[in-house]
Amino acid sequence: MLEDLLRRRRDAERSLSLFDELRRLESTRSKFEVASKQESEKRVFDKVPISATDELAETIREILTAWNYHEIKRVAFDSSTNDIAINGKPRGSHGKGYRAITYAAFAVGLMLFCRKKGLPHPGFVVLDSPLVTYRKPEKRESDDDLISDGMVPPFYENLSKQSEDCQVLVIENDLPRRPQCYQQINKQPLHEEP
Repeated sequence: MLEDLLRRRRDAERSLSLFDELRRLESTRSKFEVASKQESEKRVFDKVPISATDELAETIREILTAWNYHEIKRVAFDSSTNDIAINGKPRGSHGKGYRAITYAAFAVGLMLFCRKKGLPHPGFVVLDSPLVTYRKPEKRESDDDLISDGMVPPFYENLSKQSEDCQVLVIENDLPRRPQCYQQINKQPLHEEP
């Protein structure tokens, strides 16, 4: 009986201690939320000059052209969405295959633009499965999801020719179909087709 009362007392004390800790943490969280909100309200970003966004868009257009992107006439940077529009159509309105390849062009183009202008950039880009829809046409939702067969070799050839102070890492989940376009700097194939 006495042991049961002592156990209940310890449980009650532990519960009270947990409630006190919860109140302390909630108070701390509220302080951080107020401080964070005030900080974000103070933060004002400079507008990016149109000349810079035009030059970035032109760099992206050149990359897409080198990658054999279908019927590319114009690339423009939309400052309201901080994304690009291709031939007057927002990048996000394309199928997932073209969204992936245009995102890759955006990432590579931003790196090249920053390096050319002497702006801060780590000098490398990691692309995760930019050509995945190329390999899986049976799962596509529309024809716009499947990128052109003729884009794959130019994609890798162009990336292999970037300047030495830039590096692009491409992570794919499958073996490449065309080993002749997966080359190292010394132009040797990474592997032979089985």
